[in-house]
Amino acid sequence: MRLQDYDLHVLRARYGALFQDFVQYQATVHENIGYGDIARQADRHAIEAAAQRAGASGLIGELPHSYDTLLGQMFDGARELSKGQWQLMALARALFHEAPIVILDEPTAALSPSKEQEVFAALRASLRADQIDIIVSHRFSTVRLADDIIVIEGATIREQDSHEELIKLGGTYARLYTIQARAYADKTPDRPDVADGAENLAT
Repeated sequence: MRLQDYDLHVLRARYGALFQDFVQYQATVHENIGYGDIARQADRHAIEAAAQRAGASGLIGELPHSYDTLLGQMFDGARELSKGQWQLMALARALFHEAPIVILDEPTAALSPSKEQEVFAALRASLRADQIDIIVSHRFSTVRLADDIIVIEGATIREQDSHEELIKLGGTYARLYTIQARAYADKTPDRPDVADGAENLAT
């Protein structure tokens, strides 16, 4: 069966996604997350659950009006967020959709390594038996957490296995993992190419 043969509404219901160019809605926290599923956006409990899964509940608790805090710069009295904090809002929005297949494209690119680990621990803990999370990333601290890793080169699948097995294989994945791990180990304040970019990190 071809993709074109599927009903568009069915496809949209079965897939949730977070892309790198996510939207920063000039709206409340509740609305930012609720836009992931308009039909259910009044369900405050489900919105809070999505925020918890995305690792955003701590941030939201520190905002002046919690889930009713207006975000962005468009309106007076609104609270602007860092890029990493906006990314947490977008991740919560994608998870609120509660689709059986969720595609996450560099979902923690603007987060610190410690926050990244926290987010993925929460995602793994809440993953349902009938749900698949597909993560696209060049950050090996993210990739190594996956149950099944697919290495794509030139639109071709070159390797596929767990982190441990791919390291043993000693192929493309192992080589690139070693390069990135060495960069993190060697990073210093005068190495901006491997710095965390603290100004954009969510804490």
